[in-house]
Amino acid sequence: MKVLLTGFNPFANLKMNPSQLIVEEIAAKAKSWHDIQVTGEVLPTEFVAAGERIQELMSQIKPEVYLGLGVARSRSILNLERVALNLDDCTLPDNAGLTLEGKKIVDDAPVAYFSTLPLLHIKNELIKKGTPVEISNHAGTYVCNHVYYLALRQINLLGIDTIGGFIHIPFISEQDSVAGQHKINLSELVLAIEHCLQILKYFKST
Repeated sequence: MKVLLTGFNPFANLKMNPSQLIVEEIAAKAKSWHDIQVTGEVLPTEFVAAGERIQELMSQIKPEVYLGLGVARSRSILNLERVALNLDDCTLPDNAGLTLEGKKIVDDAPVAYFSTLPLLHIKNELIKKGTPVEISNHAGTYVCNHVYYLALRQINLLGIDTIGGFIHIPFISEQDSVAGQHKINLSELVLAIEHCLQILKYFKST
């Protein structure tokens, strides 16, 4: 199974972005896997550059599975994102200094795209493994959602048989400067995402 797995580099005042660490670790481990081929990409936390890059990657790789990862300060557990909105709206500048207010990502395009991953099945399987997880109805309106929307749109435009979705992860326990939130160890998150890939491999083969 050919997988495109993406995360983001640090932004704002974050010294590290756990989505980057997860992507890098899984991509390295996957080199020894025989059943799943992973292309890992750490995207810049920039609307324009990240949006252009995800469309390029989708066109070049044409993966069977796209899984995007991003960190969300407001999330305390894994969030499986159901919907990508055609909307950029933020007060926090991206890493290029850009802020966008109530702007469509693509004019004359659908208001939203829905995840094509088996979200409920993934949720139930992760819960069995003891991973705290829930389904979220949309991925916000920052760079994560921007990339998610353009990834699903590109899949649609290319007409390829790719299932795709996005997972928001919380801060990890190694980020000691962030207090008062439930945090998960990086190793636990890596295992959870690896388990997601195994679930999706089975899903694609049936």
